[in-house]
Amino acid sequence: MNLEIVDWGELITHGQTFVALATAVAVDSNDAPPPPTHSYRLGALRPGFYTFAFKTNLGHCGVARLHVPGMEGDPVDNWRDLNLGALLADDGDGNGEVAEYVFALNPNRSDQPRIRPEIVEGIDGRRHFGIRFRRALDATDAEVIIEISDDMRRWREAAADIEIVEQRANIDGTVEILACLRASLAETGFPFARLRAVLRGE
Repeated sequence: MNLEIVDWGELITHGQTFVALATAVAVDSNDAPPPPTHSYRLGALRPGFYTFAFKTNLGHCGVARLHVPGMEGDPVDNWRDLNLGALLADDGDGNGEVAEYVFALNPNRSDQPRIRPEIVEGIDGRRHFGIRFRRALDATDAEVIIEISDDMRRWREAAADIEIVEQRANIDGTVEILACLRASLAETGFPFARLRAVLRGE
């Protein structure tokens, strides 16, 4: 079974992220297909870092990073340049600058990250505690750290206990991620969880 692109679709621009929405069909064939190729006109780009995401109606997704030379600094520096005026004025939502950047919030108004708990059922029927959140595709110089606690006083990083079970790129320049604990609810109960956004190397 192979994949054939029948319509390369439109290109949606969101900040420094480009999302291509293509239409594909499954073709019943055992022959190796040639790699699909297509070009999109991105227009005149200012120096900086960009993200290109490719999606199809069948759920396929690929992501590539672009760098236009001419500006020093990381992607967060470009984001700061674009939102300097808003960052100088507190929008009152209580989120710090890094959280605004990583969770694709609007520094011009009060808003909150899209985060919600979720119960994930495995193929073995066991249920697991999960957390679903959205982050910016082009925030490649930052990471989201998941922490868990039994009492909301002592927190620990859960990287070794967490499995990413779903990632889906959105046309608004974000990626939706579902992470869950590897251990079942019968073993962990319902822990408290929180997300912390940090820049790499800080």
